[in-house]
Amino acid sequence: MAYTRITAVRAIFSISTARSSIPKLDLIHSVNAMLGEMKRPQLAAETISGYIGHGAPQLVARALGELRRKAS
Repeated sequence: MAYTRITAVRAIFSISTARSSIPKLDLIHSVNAMLGEMKRPQLAAETISGYIGHGAPQLVARALGELRRKAS
């Protein structure tokens, strides 16, 4: 299934704001799906794992910020 940008971002917010325990791998796949839809390179699972635990806005900001640091 192809994701649109809105769908990919919405998926991250939906997954990370759910009250149940969400597997880390699902969040990793969601972040990389969002990045792929934005035509950006995927991040390593270890990198994204370090971003998990501080809410969806922080997760997305850090994932996008990591790409800015790599481009510099």
